[in-house]
Amino acid sequence: MQFVGVNGVNDGQYYVSPYNGTTNGQNVVLFCDDVKNEINFGQTWTANVTDLGVAIATTTSTTNGFANTR
Repeated sequence: MQFVGVNGVNDGQYYVSPYNGTTNGQNVVLFCDDVKNEINFGQTWTANVTDLGVAIATTTSTTNGFANTR
């Protein structure tokens, strides 16, 4: 995955979803699911698929169903 750009909407502090990116050279739409991490233009990473329903259902006070989400 590569972060390409933002949609131009800013909440006064951060640009908000959706964002623009590529995966394997194809354009994709990206959404933020973790405000604790920051990303920079052009940054690349290996993506993990997270089923949001399962992640929510498995998140408790001691476990994080989103732990492998990038």
